Parts: sequence; structure tokens; C-alpha cells
Amino acid sequence: MKNNQKKIVINEKINQSKFSLEYFIEKYGFWIFILVSFTASYIVFKDFITGNFLYFFQDIGSDSINITFPNYIQGINLQKSEGFFRTWTFYTGMGQSVSSSITLNPFPIFTQILQLIFGINLWYYRFFIYYFLYFLPIGILGFLYFKTLNYSKFTCIIGGLLLQFSGYLIVGSQWGHAHRLLYSVFLFFSFEQLLLKKRWIYFFIAFYLLSDNFFCLAVNGIFLFMYSIIRHLDTNDGKFGGYHKLFFKMAGFAILAVALNAPRALTNFLMMFESPRVSGNVNQAKTLIQNPEILDAYLRRVTTTLRFFGNDLLGSGSEFKGWYNYLEAALFYIGIISLSIFTYAFFFLIKNKKFFTVSFFYSGF
Repeated sequence: MKNNQKKIVINEKINQSKFSLEYFIEKYGFWIFILVSFTASYIVFKDFITGNFLYFFQDIGSDSINITFPNYIQGINLQKSEGFFRTWTFYTGMGQSVSSSITLNPFPIFTQILQLIFGINLWYYRFFIYYFLYFLPIGILGFLYFKTLNYSKFTCIIGGLLLQFSGYLIVGSQWGHAHRLLYSVFLFFSFEQLLLKKRWIYFFIAFYLLSDNFFCLAVNGIFLFMYSIIRHLDTNDGKFGGYHKLFFKMAGFAILAVALNAPRALTNFLMMFESPRVSGNVNQAKTLIQNPEILDAYLRRVTTTLRFFGNDLLGSGSEFKGWYNYLEAALFYIGIISLSIFTYAFFFLIKNKKFFTVSFFYSGF
């Protein structure tokens, strides 16, 4: 009888746990994230979703009208004049090289197909393309990133949502930078998969996507190098030994990925390098090297610090008073929740990890 009573008590506890909030979140965490994402997105972007506003901006965000939209029209005309598989066009000026549509990157291919189907009308629904092609996938990747690190589903939900509604994505996406953040988030998810799960394919794909733009490839590569050192020390009790194996593994996959994308990557690089802003008479490289402005550097650091705490602390739009302009200054704000819990993380780190973590954080400035 006593054994039967114990079994009944144990079964009752199990049944009760199945109806607890913790059990529900752990079991249905991903779908809870999707539901909250849809709900929050509707609240934030209601006017764009209902069609009251178009996802174009005047003021400091006028590049969305002055540059992005004309480039889209040019893309449609290039499809008509040069076809899907193109490397050169006489449509622009006396002729120039254009990035080929021959790529394993699904995003430009998907956009090209949508352009063929809808033409110019597709641009009226620009917000939905951004949400389902970039915003939501970035949130999902954030969720999977924290899941790979073995955090609870509740943490994964919060982390994914904070990333999806971060300052850079919400403000910078109007400028056409959403895909850059998507590739960067995917890179760090892929690194954790390589480090913890020994899955290399994600890492290879991440560098393939990033190699479309050599500048973004360089920035993410440098940041990943520092991040990989911190993560190696973190997973090896602060010991640096064996890092060379991880480094050469990453370098090998990265080189292969860039080589596979070489035709498209080199075309994009030459277009950037031959731009008057880089190699022409209007480039500012020599001026910046010869006249490093101390005041400008100070203002940039102040702007970087304050923008951790809010995008609009130094003004918004044309009223912005920080370094350079509202869109090109640092956009680090990721919500009041992350600011509230950020400092608590250091209390849970051992001494040697605190040093490397602080050093890594400071290097971002």
C-alpha cells in the first residue's frame, strides 16, 4: 500500500508540473516566441501593416526614397535588358559590371523572383518583405543562438525578441541594412554550432553569405576572431591551449566559402573599389589619415556610450546632435531589459573570465 501511495504522489506531481508555466514555456517556447513576435510587430508597425504608411522615409532616412527605390527600379530594368544571368550592362552610363544573379544566396534570388512576378508593385509591400525575410528570421536565429548555448526557453524567447526589436534593426533597416544584421547573427549562431555541436555546414554558409560584401566580411571576421577567443577560454576553463585548432578550422571553412562565391564577391568588390568615394578624386581617405580630429573622436565615443541607453537621447532625425548623423552613428540600444540585467552577468563569471569579457566589451568602443 505504501509503495502504491508513493507512486500516486509522484504521478500527481508530474501531472501538476505539466500544467505549470515553466513546463508550458519549455515545451512550446518556439511557438510562444512566434506568437509574441507577431503580436509585438503588429503593435509597433500597425500603420505599415495596414497600409496607412509606406516603408519609405523622408528626413535623414530619405535614402530609402532617393537611393533604395531607384536601385530597385534599376534592378527591374536590368532584368528586362540583361536577363537573370548577367555580369555587365550598358544600361548604366557607358557600361559597368553588375553582380551576377548566379549565387547560392537565397535572398537575392528570392527577391529577383518576386520582382519578376510583381514588378514595381512589389515595392508597395516592402515592409512585409523586410519582416518575413529579415526581422522574423533574425529573431528566430537569436532564439536558436541562445538555445545552442543551452539557456532556458524563457531566456531564448526574451533574447530573440530583444534582438528582433533592437535599435540597429528597427532604425537601420529602413536604410536597407537588415540583411547585414541577419548574416551577422547567423555567423555567431553558426560559430556556436561549430564550437559546441561540431557542425561545420552553418559556418560555411555564413561566410558564403557575408562574402558578398568584403567590408562586412572584414568587420565580422575581426569581431568573430575576438569572440572566438573569449568563447574558447570560456569552454576550456580559461585555458588558451588548443585554440589554434579551432582557428585553422574556422579559417579553412571561411576561405572555401569565399572562394566558392568568388565571381559574385569580386564583382561587388570591384564595384566598391572603383567607386569615386574610394579611388576617385572625392575620396576622403588621405584627409582622414592626415587630420585625425580629436574632437570628432571624443564626440563619437560619447555618442556610442549614450546610444547604448536609447536611440533618441541625442535627438532623432535631422535634430540629432551626436556624431555624424542619426542613422550612421552607433545604434546599440537593445531595450531597457538588456540594460537592467547587463551588469548582473559579471557577478556570475569567475575572475579570469571577467577580465576577458570586460576587455572584449571595451574593444567594441
